[in-house]
Amino acid sequence: MKYSKYTYEQFLNELKLRLEKHFGDDYDVVLDKIFKNNGSIVWSFIIYEKGPVKYPKASPVINVEDIYNAYLSGESINSIIEKIDYIYGVFSENKIDICNVNADNVQQCIFYRLVNYEKNKELLEELPHIRFLDLALTFHYLYNADTDMMQSLRITNKIMEQWQLEIEQLIEIAEKNTPELFPDKIDTIKNVIESLMDKKLEDVLSEDELAERREMYVLTNEKSINGATAIFYSDKIKELAELYQQDIVILPSSIHEVLLLPIESEEETGMLQSLVESINKEHVAKEEVLSDTVYIYDRQKGEIDILQT
Repeated sequence: MKYSKYTYEQFLNELKLRLEKHFGDDYDVVLDKIFKNNGSIVWSFIIYEKGPVKYPKASPVINVEDIYNAYLSGESINSIIEKIDYIYGVFSENKIDICNVNADNVQQCIFYRLVNYEKNKELLEELPHIRFLDLALTFHYLYNADTDMMQSLRITNKIMEQWQLEIEQLIEIAEKNTPELFPDKIDTIKNVIESLMDKKLEDVLSEDELAERREMYVLTNEKSINGATAIFYSDKIKELAELYQQDIVILPSSIHEVLLLPIESEEETGMLQSLVESINKEHVAKEEVLSDTVYIYDRQKGEIDILQT
């Protein structure tokens, strides 16, 4: 006998009931909206351990859309619950009690991330941040550095006050920690494409196309997560500019990486703005867009600015 699939609402209700039964009376299973980067809102299940203070501990956030898609693809609800239980178990090993965290035991793990200023303007009112051009640096506390399940806490004004830190201290700490926690990584886009395609570029492009190609580079970090932030601490842009004796155009392909392109003159950059806008619109998830702006590293000044076209 063939059973029909649950609708989205039915699935959420059924899963919530089963999760409550699975975790028992000592836990609350909450379905809530999570505000992500660039104003994205994601419905998620959050599992809290009950205690004298309501929800003092950071808890794993389970994206509802992801698990519903898994269900539609054939995964059973029992299997989904087992995976959620596993995630919660891993998380519990690194769980932090916000009430017991203070400036003395977080300093080695505070880092910053780069986001778009305008797209996060409302959220930034609640966060300590640094404005840079059309971007902003926000501060976070890393409490699990495992790439497969990296866990961090976004530092709000309230948390900064609770930890008795000033923004100047956050800046100083994050400037030291971020390069150590997320070392920069640069590669040619040729190598990146070949690793994704499992083919040599010479096997894909004609000789004429290869001859016309100018080398482009991808700058990120070793985890390839929020790697665009590396423009603030990496020496690779400066080294590239010195190598080519040219200014470097910086294309914000996403929050995870930027593309670097040596240029002889700004006259060559006319199409880049529309290229970035098109890629962001068609190929980058809303929450992963960094900016539609093209930047330039001025070799003489040693500074990054918005490219004027």
